Amino acid sequence: MIVAGHTDDTPISASGYKSNWELSVSRALNFMKLLLENSKLAPQNFSAKGYGEFQPLEPNTSVENKQKNRRVEVLIVPNYKITVKDKN
Repeated sequence: MIVAGHTDDTPISASGYKSNWELSVSRALNFMKLLLENSKLAPQNFSAKGYGEFQPLEPNTSVENKQKNRRVEVLIVPNYKITVKDKN
């Protein structure tokens, strides 16, 4: 499972983060921690990544659009093996 954090394009100023990259990674990690409170989920199957402001859903031209761009996305990757049958 890949947890990805995103931000809007507003520069970070009065927070503990030096950049939107750091904020987006922190956003992903915090959400991943919440998910992993479920003991049925295996931590070795998780990773976190941050995209900063570089993959917006909407142009950062309004307050509403900026809110849409501050998000976390979860990609669930199937865990199965592909078996190739011998043609003989």
